[in-house]
Amino acid sequence: MVWLTLWLTRKVNQEVNRNFMKATVSVICYKHKVLANGESPLMVRIAKDGKRTMKSLGISVNPTYWDFAKNQPKGNCPNRNLIKQVILKTEIRKG
Repeated sequence: MVWLTLWLTRKVNQEVNRNFMKATVSVICYKHKVLANGESPLMVRIAKDGKRTMKSLGISVNPTYWDFAKNQPKGNCPNRNLIKQVILKTEIRKG
């Protein structure tokens, strides 16, 4: 009887954790694809339930102006304010 209770408890906990899993949203510079102008597209990556989806934000940045450790434009990026606004709007919309 004890093993049945433990098994049921484990199954219920797994189901609860699965239903409440949060989505992770991040904006990345997709450096593996280089556009004709030499820039790389900015993509939004959404991860939920072990699945990942990537969508383009419609803007691109030169990889030398992107801080890959922080996933944001560097301070010397010419379009820094515009890019940060797009990232903020995307995170608010998806969050």
